[in-house]
Amino acid sequence: MFAIKNLSSTDLEILNKELKTKIVNKGDTILEAGLTGQSMFFLESGTLKYIKRKTLDAKQDEILGVIKPGNFCGEESILSEKVPYRYTVIAQEKSVVHELTKDSMQHIMATSMITGTKILLGISKDYREALNISTQQARIISFVSPKDGSGRTTMAVNLAEMLTKRGKKVIIIDADLQLGDASLLLNSPPKPNITRLIQLEDKLIFERIERFFIQKDSVKLLAGSNLPQEADLISRGQLSQIIQECSKNCDYLIIDSACHIDETTLLTWDVADMIFLVTSPDLSSAMRLKRLMGALGRLNYPKEKMHGILNKFKQDDTEFLNIFQSTVHGDWFTVALSPESTDKALNEERFLSQAAPNEKIVKDLDHIARHIAGEEDEKMQKGGIFSWLGKIFAK
Repeated sequence: MFAIKNLSSTDLEILNKELKTKIVNKGDTILEAGLTGQSMFFLESGTLKYIKRKTLDAKQDEILGVIKPGNFCGEESILSEKVPYRYTVIAQEKSVVHELTKDSMQHIMATSMITGTKILLGISKDYREALNISTQQARIISFVSPKDGSGRTTMAVNLAEMLTKRGKKVIIIDADLQLGDASLLLNSPPKPNITRLIQLEDKLIFERIERFFIQKDSVKLLAGSNLPQEADLISRGQLSQIIQECSKNCDYLIIDSACHIDETTLLTWDVADMIFLVTSPDLSSAMRLKRLMGALGRLNYPKEKMHGILNKFKQDDTEFLNIFQSTVHGDWFTVALSPESTDKALNEERFLSQAAPNEKIVKDLDHIARHIAGEEDEKMQKGGIFSWLGKIFAK
């Protein structure tokens, strides 16, 4: 259970007598940075995450790392006198933790100096490595659709390819674990995939995860399950760890999320820096998007996180665009209807930018890629506001 090594059965018996077991729910705060505490916590099951809280309403929390079962947090309260917690730690899902207070630690020392010393050495040794803390580097982008068939996967894969052309390291995770088909767009069967990774690897570290990537050109994909029933083998905690490991080894991590709402889908929304809602211009999509936004609205995500893509767009679809813009208050992009281009790309086993470089669908996708990469902002800064206005009036 414990990450502390070399504890004998006697040591564990002494320690367990001093632990107080607690069940915490998703979102509960375990530790708060800056506060001086008297307890540390060992995680038995579930997932905890280190966060940097930027606002009081918790809408812009930055994930710094995760705590897996067997590991611990808050040991600075045991190791030092009146030292505040370094990090805020919250439950990422319902979890079981065991609390060890400073008084209980002193009682262990009084009972057995040897056991107490082992524990103190264990929790102080190589703190960062033991808990796998690392600053998240990637910008995480989740693609979500109110229903299948809207082009969500096509958007995710082709935008990933366009970002790699800009010299960015990009990884795609097909998180539609039951029915995901992102591998088809890379002209590959879904093997290896995330299920094989979970079954064959004990440690979900990047060096092992990357062995299960499918790669086409510079695009790397961790495919979803080969069979729908295999999705049940993948826990939220395991997917969370995979996301964290991948995010430390790329510039952009793109997640192709499932249409249905479950704890896995909610995870892909929670960790995202940007959520792209991909929909198509029809009444069914409009109704489903409204219902989906009702669920998203209750999660209190910041508005800046939400973006929309109206795919398969034609000029007479402006009314639908207005409806979607009133449903999702954020940046909206349109991607032209072009079945010939998408079919050509599939038949030639190429990305859209390779198969149809001059078509409007590619130009629309490139516009979104520039937005994701922040290139439009950079151009504004380089030219300045007066230069920008001058170009407008010169037209």
